Amino acid sequence: MFSKGLFKNLDRLILLNSFCRLDENLKSVLEKSKETLLGCPEHLKELPYKFFSILMNSIDLSEESVARKVLLNPIQRLGRLAVIETFQSSEYIKDRFMAIDCRLDAYHSSDNCVININHLEEVTLAPPHSLPRNKYIINGRHSLIDDDQQELRRILQVYLFH
Repeated sequence: MFSKGLFKNLDRLILLNSFCRLDENLKSVLEKSKETLLGCPEHLKELPYKFFSILMNSIDLSEESVARKVLLNPIQRLGRLAVIETFQSSEYIKDRFMAIDCRLDAYHSSDNCVININHLEEVTLAPPHSLPRNKYIINGRHSLIDDDQQELRRILQVYLFH
């Protein structure tokens, strides 16, 4: 269990489309993503970005967007596979998460087909007498950076400057 001592300097936490456990839908998305990435040729660096945009947001990225993503987020196929495998080995962390006593703002996208909205309830559960844990449903799909950069900036500004 976490203690406040480990996080004594943690004043506030923001979560975007977060989860405490792997449900069947998320397991399926991760497995399909892994299968797809295993079939992607290493030299086609843009394929993972296009695949994830269609899977997560149901939108195809422009060539300009893909080029920008490849430049700004250079995680290649093997790195993405490692991230997926890490998620697949995730443990149920609700109890440990609840022990962190800080203000929490959790946001969940209304049209998110990757992480179920029920996870919003789990990540905002708090022990008695804890600091506020707020939940917000925002318009958009799973990836705010692709879907609504202005909303993402607004959320981050609230978090950073208040």
